[in-house]
Amino acid sequence: MEERSSVGWIVFVFICLQFCLDFVLKRFIGLEEQQSFTIVVKLIKILFCGCLFFYIFKVKQHIGLLKNFSLLFLIFIIGRLALTKEIDFYDSRNEIRELGLYFASYLYFYFLNILPLKTNIYKTFSSVTLILIGLICCTVLIGAIFDLSFFKTYHFRFGYMGVLHKSIVATYFFVSSILYVYYISFVQKTYSKVFFWLITITALLVGTKAIYLFLVCLFGYHVFTFRLYKKKSYYSLILFVSLLVITVSYLNKAAFFTTFDVLIDVYNEHGFLTTLMSFRDQILIEKASYYLENWTVLNYLFGGKMDAIGLFEMSLIDMFVFFGAIGLLFYLYFFYLCILHFLERQDSYFVTFAILIVLFISIFAGQLFINFSSMVYIGWIFYLIKLSVNQKEIN
Repeated sequence: MEERSSVGWIVFVFICLQFCLDFVLKRFIGLEEQQSFTIVVKLIKILFCGCLFFYIFKVKQHIGLLKNFSLLFLIFIIGRLALTKEIDFYDSRNEIRELGLYFASYLYFYFLNILPLKTNIYKTFSSVTLILIGLICCTVLIGAIFDLSFFKTYHFRFGYMGVLHKSIVATYFFVSSILYVYYISFVQKTYSKVFFWLITITALLVGTKAIYLFLVCLFGYHVFTFRLYKKKSYYSLILFVSLLVITVSYLNKAAFFTTFDVLIDVYNEHGFLTTLMSFRDQILIEKASYYLENWTVLNYLFGGKMDAIGLFEMSLIDMFVFFGAIGLLFYLYFFYLCILHFLERQDSYFVTFAILIVLFISIFAGQLFINFSSMVYIGWIFYLIKLSVNQKEIN
């Protein structure tokens, strides 16, 4: 039991460490020193992955992992050959790095999948995670209250992300945190709802459209799950909030348009979809044309990313470009096997929603599977939910 607890602590300490290192790299390290510091950060992440791999070997669960890695690597090689007719590892170094990120994310979830469930450390892990969430919320609130450029999400429009170093990390951090606190507050009803509303209000200050979209989806889930649409008080509340927002916006036109001026300009010029997707719809059309011109049938099956084209910033489409249809299905299936046990336990309805909403949000936020910082935290939140469900069943 002590060994199991220490393994979990390694994960949590790494989460805190990577947040700190990424923040220092983004905010304090000059351009000249960034390369050296970045190498240190990457080495720490590689060391962490090495620890996960060592644990998997130690408990003799490595055969399935190695088979899946081999299959994905073979798909990657076939895709590269279909695109370039040869394998030049130097010219393909960016693609190899991206492959490593896909591997690292899967390795981490595979590791979480085999961690023992029968543990008495859930309350401790939950408490320290909630403290971490609270501290980060405080930095966002401080940034918003004092309008600190140091904590801004964007330099050109509204948004504060506190000590989080990227808007994408802030998006997935708050999406995951809200899902967890919603789960323990509304589903299990073991925690105060006040903290949920605090996190939700703080998330609104981050300013990313993906968070706003997520909150709308969560609200819809809550309404239908708890059948609030059958209550008259629900419609009264909706009417009151709508009138309040309209009134405040009207009385503070200048502040409203100053806060969201960039988004309003994009909406007026390009429409709602482009505003919601931050030009990703136009990027999709533009970049897809290059692949249509250069891809063969094999590429559609096994992928073949063109390095000069860059990412689509839409997670599932980026994965399709990288692995093709076959690789995409295999990769998602491997992840499905890692989370299958969630769907066989209590509260599987909420877990299914949580998984699907994260995938849906990644269409608008991008970089889900290749942003290791975000994947580590998302995985940790799902692991806490798993521990919580298991403890509930034991009790």
